[in-house]
Amino acid sequence: MRALQFAEDRYQVAKDISDNLTVSYNTSEVVMARLMQTNSAKERVYKQSITFFATNESVLTALTASFTGLFGLHESTQTLEAMKEGVSKSLEDLADIGGKVQEAAVRAGYGPTIRADAVKKLVDSVVNFQQRSREIIEEMRVLSTKNAEEIRESVEDGKQRMAKIIERGSSLPLSHKV
Repeated sequence: MRALQFAEDRYQVAKDISDNLTVSYNTSEVVMARLMQTNSAKERVYKQSITFFATNESVLTALTASFTGLFGLHESTQTLEAMKEGVSKSLEDLADIGGKVQEAAVRAGYGPTIRADAVKKLVDSVVNFQQRSREIIEEMRVLSTKNAEEIRESVEDGKQRMAKIIERGSSLPLSHKV
């Protein structure tokens, strides 16, 4: 029984290998046939593309020039329309504000130049500064004199104290002197 099972098992493995090789070979053959068809179709499309471009080069050039011309025409048309509209708007603006601007110009040309109130403000500022600076100068002169007197007194006091220290040091016996 065991021998039969072993033989049956070996037979099945051999059959599986045989069947799989047959399937693989035949499937590969079909896949390769598809690949050849694809390559053949690609080659045909490539050749047709070359022929198309070679025979229609003048058509493509003419189309490019025509579209470029149309784009230029469109831009030129838009530019012209914008210029015409711009001039029309400028004329309308001139009509609307021209009188106002000219009136303001006449007022500026014949009216006063510098306002009197501005000059008066400057005069007041100059006079006030002069008055205030005199007060500050007097105040600072008094402070300066007072400061100089305080410094003189402080230095004089320091000299007198130093003289006393020196006087005391000379009256000590020699054994206390360093």
